[in-house]
Amino acid sequence: MTAAKLHTLAPVPETLSAGASESTRHAAALALRDQERYAEAATAIMTSIRLNPADGHAFAILADVFLANQQPQEAAVAVERASALLPSSALVRRLRAQIAIAQEEFATAVRLAKAAVKASPRDAEAVAVLIEAHLAGGAVEKARKAIETAIGKLPENVLLYRARASVHQAEDNPEAALEDLERAAALAPDEAGSWVAIANHYFKAGERDTAIESLRRGVEHLPGSVPLHHTLGLACMNLNHFEDAGNILAKTVTMAPDFALLRAQYAQAQMLLQNHGAALQAADEAIRLDPKLPLAHFVRGMAHRRAGQSAESRTSLERAIALSPDFYEAHYFLGNTLTDLGEIDAALQCFERADTISPENAATESARLYALNYHPAMSAEAVYAAYKSFDERVGARHRTHWRPHHNDPLPERKLRIGYVSPDFIRHSSQRFVEPLLEHHDREAFELFAYARVVRPDGATAAYKRQFDHWCDTLRLNDKQLTDRIRADEIDILVDLAAHTANSRLAVFARKPAPVSVTWMGYGTTTGLSAIDYYLTDPYSTPEWSDHLFSEKPWRLDGPPYSFRPNPSMGEVSPLPALERGYVTFCTLSRSIRINHRTVRVWSDILHRVPGSRLAINSKTFTEPAMCDAMAAHFAAHDIGRDRLEMGFSSPPWDTLRSVDIGFDCFPHNSGTTLFENLYMGVPYVTLADRPSVGRLGSMSLAYCGHPEWIAKTEDEYVEIAVGLASDLGRLSELRQSLRAETSASPLMDEAGVTRKIETAYREMWRAWCRGENRIEDQMEGGAE
Repeated sequence: MTAAKLHTLAPVPETLSAGASESTRHAAALALRDQERYAEAATAIMTSIRLNPADGHAFAILADVFLANQQPQEAAVAVERASALLPSSALVRRLRAQIAIAQEEFATAVRLAKAAVKASPRDAEAVAVLIEAHLAGGAVEKARKAIETAIGKLPENVLLYRARASVHQAEDNPEAALEDLERAAALAPDEAGSWVAIANHYFKAGERDTAIESLRRGVEHLPGSVPLHHTLGLACMNLNHFEDAGNILAKTVTMAPDFALLRAQYAQAQMLLQNHGAALQAADEAIRLDPKLPLAHFVRGMAHRRAGQSAESRTSLERAIALSPDFYEAHYFLGNTLTDLGEIDAALQCFERADTISPENAATESARLYALNYHPAMSAEAVYAAYKSFDERVGARHRTHWRPHHNDPLPERKLRIGYVSPDFIRHSSQRFVEPLLEHHDREAFELFAYARVVRPDGATAAYKRQFDHWCDTLRLNDKQLTDRIRADEIDILVDLAAHTANSRLAVFARKPAPVSVTWMGYGTTTGLSAIDYYLTDPYSTPEWSDHLFSEKPWRLDGPPYSFRPNPSMGEVSPLPALERGYVTFCTLSRSIRINHRTVRVWSDILHRVPGSRLAINSKTFTEPAMCDAMAAHFAAHDIGRDRLEMGFSSPPWDTLRSVDIGFDCFPHNSGTTLFENLYMGVPYVTLADRPSVGRLGSMSLAYCGHPEWIAKTEDEYVEIAVGLASDLGRLSELRQSLRAETSASPLMDEAGVTRKIETAYREMWRAWCRGENRIEDQMEGGAE
């Protein structure tokens, strides 16, 4: 995540009131700087400056604080004031050299650093800056000579050994660099900088676990060090050790309770642990300490989004961007929030800005493609063009990692199937994935899970029992996971997430298995030509739509998955309209799927069915602002607020018992809720739109035996809904028969669907054994 900068000054601590001495203020500011509490350090030293504008040393300390907080321009202003007051100060020369390095003026930096060393030959900090300036300018040999001379004069100076380690690194001698860093730590085990330097050495070498252990060693030596605890906490968070990060940062907060940035980072760790309430509380506290801290507003926006409070999320993320215009994550997640709100064009603008800031981040592309699926005005061809662009821009760069597969090409042998998902938890996909796993033929297939799970739950435990092998991928990068899949000799690798959060498409782009398939979790193409097949059916993905998929659509003779109802759904109720005297339509969809087209069509139906109501029930509508906005959309079509029942109930079984007819959304259909509608006796109307996200509703109705509720046009959608609402007797009969029809349909034939999927896997494998889809025929630029 983006680190927040020093945007405002915290209140002056009482201990640094006007009565404190100048030296006390200087020492307090330097101590706060060493603890990375830059806002407070600046406040402390600026108080000294206000009391004594001629305090040149205070201006120098202020410049030092700005430099530590990566603000070279502000540091330059402060150091000029210091220079005017202390024209011959070695400290000022050293600071000016550091500013020159930050501004990439390396020749100037060398000149200034040499002057600082000449003025104070035993100033190790000035020597270290000179070494840094030489190395930044590429003068490695000059750096070596300077550091050897300095160590000859100061053989026990810790800072100089750390500087020489940098020279060794530049000479590509990591062993000597580590030896110097360890010597520095041995000379001064109570100095945090050496332990951090050792950890950074291991991080650069890719030895992440050893780096973490180095920081832990430092913490053992310095149990009261805020910088060490802080660095360790951030390192754990960046390496996905979320539990450790949360615990360490929580302890660090108690050590430095007024450190606003630390509180914001603790809030960030709580978000990653999915403790959204704790994250919001910590973010609010960070904002209280520093109202202009971008990271705090960002985390606050994230917490609100996770709670389904999209309007609040938007406000906080926009505030973060106002404070830090190049804050990539804020632009990215604001785009996601706007997508949640159904403001697709505005979301696309956010993703464009995020892409400008961080063009190599593939997450932006995935979020953009996800949003495009919901765009109410784009054609299927235009959407697919964006997916093709993703493959050319992101997928193609992974082709250099392709290597031939050496799996045993026996067509009938037992196959190793790998399922890759971040959702092996309580999740809507559970209703479809569990039946497949439970019915898999274990004599013919060996099952591997590649699971990214932050907080395992009861569903995770149930999933683990269904797999022969379980690999936790949370801390594996793309190369490591690719190597693991190859080492496991997976024959067919199945993606269950595509462009949704925390998927591993970059791993699929590296072709770690001979055959790869995307299934169920996304509902349309991934755009990756590296994935061989899209497992689907003829209704959601008609034969004429092959050109809209980067993968080859593999159509089953029946639905591509089976639905297992939640056992808590309960019984079907009598038709509510018979008692109420009016029809209640319903959508359980999030606002992301509700657009100007759906609102217009639904409004037409409400006008055509006198007295009818529309229940809009989803997490989005827990916020009054969201309800008001949706009511305004309907008001534009002369539908009053009194005909809308907006809110959220979870689980939605009682809502389904209280409504009569369901509305599917378009161009992106609803998902799990459509199956739940049918199982609860609620017929729904769908519009066959784009393949395949726009035909999920068609697929379910076709296999349930009710293709008559599938509309080909928006006008036909209206007529079908009005027709259903006009015959309450028939509607009541449907109410009582739909569950039995759904249960007897292919939609709930768990064993039958599993056998068809297994047959598809076997045929895909046989094709590879025959020499089809071999990586050797597709590799560009040769193997690794």
